[in-house]
Amino acid sequence: MEAKVRYVKHNALAGRAEELTCWEDYGRLAVYWPDEVANVRLHQTTKQRPIDRFEQERPRLRPLPALPFDTDEILSVIVSSHARVHFDGNRYSVPPQIAGKTALLRADDRQVRILYQGKELAAHPRCYDRGQVLCQDDHRLAALKLRNRVRARDLEDRFDALGPEARQFHLELRRRPVKTAVHLRRILNLVRLYGRDDVRAALVLANQYGTYDAAYVETLVLQERRRRELPSSTPLCPKRIPKQKILRLFDCQFVEQHQSAVFIGPTGTGKTHLLNALAYTACEKGLSVHSTRVIDMINTLTTAQLKGTLEKTLKIYIRPALLLLDELGYLPIDRRGANLLFQVVAARYESGAIVLSTNRPLGDWGQTFDVDNTLATAMIDRLMHHGEPILIQGDSYRMKDKGNE
Repeated sequence: MEAKVRYVKHNALAGRAEELTCWEDYGRLAVYWPDEVANVRLHQTTKQRPIDRFEQERPRLRPLPALPFDTDEILSVIVSSHARVHFDGNRYSVPPQIAGKTALLRADDRQVRILYQGKELAAHPRCYDRGQVLCQDDHRLAALKLRNRVRARDLEDRFDALGPEARQFHLELRRRPVKTAVHLRRILNLVRLYGRDDVRAALVLANQYGTYDAAYVETLVLQERRRRELPSSTPLCPKRIPKQKILRLFDCQFVEQHQSAVFIGPTGTGKTHLLNALAYTACEKGLSVHSTRVIDMINTLTTAQLKGTLEKTLKIYIRPALLLLDELGYLPIDRRGANLLFQVVAARYESGAIVLSTNRPLGDWGQTFDVDNTLATAMIDRLMHHGEPILIQGDSYRMKDKGNE
């Protein structure tokens, strides 16, 4: 056998590297070379041409079997979570319903077939390259539909987990000619904004009134919050506060004008309460708002930068109409964090409003940013170009009772 393989390599394949670029080229050579070359020249031992010798021996040969021999490669394969099977260095798609299951793969020289429980589920042209993914459109479409169903089930599970009043609301909502997922998603956003208890109380009322609509639930939540005069009515203890400047902020015109403000004052003087009240007011006016602590935003962006998803994560802080950043200066910020904070401020400059609170005067920001005065100056320049500092003076509300002890 080795001599025969060597004979083919040295006589049929030698010198044809440029001609043989694909499997079809080898197939054409396999027909041409025996008939036109190998079988018509004299054999060194018999001194006859193989084609003539074959005609002499033909009467003595038995016919081939009526059924051809099965020459397929047969393998047991495990379907990956991406609905792919690996064979001969390539990946072939299968219907996503059998992901994680064991299937049977049969391959011949032209085709790769995948069978499951005796039924053929996929057939692909065999690829002789390496590292290729052969995916059929119907498999990709089925995977997208299945993924959407999984997401819908996850949404319903999270909503039902709110409690029995949520499950009753969900059941009644499904009986109506509306897009259930749209309403569930909107109500879950209310949970994120206003808390689980407020939304559950609104769902109880919606069930009592027989009105199954996300907008109605939102109205109930807002009405109850107005009744309780939220945000918190905890009194502030500043000795000096620019009332007119703050009132101008609460008309939210500065948001449409893409302006900025910086609350500057010692700890405990109500800066965070003002940010929360401003966020609530802006939401009532229909504006998109994102509120977070500076250090939390920097940690989120740093993680995204390490994972290679920084551009996507930055949109969380760039897209809202109003960005509220609390507690700048309470913790030191390294150079990477300062650069990330600057990216947010620079991206929102003249395109989005920012309100920021800090316990440090503007002149001390360089010490907060790892002694980078250049970066601090550039950030202050963008904030103050269309904004103003609001100075709050006073004693800490948290310490107001300590003097009497």
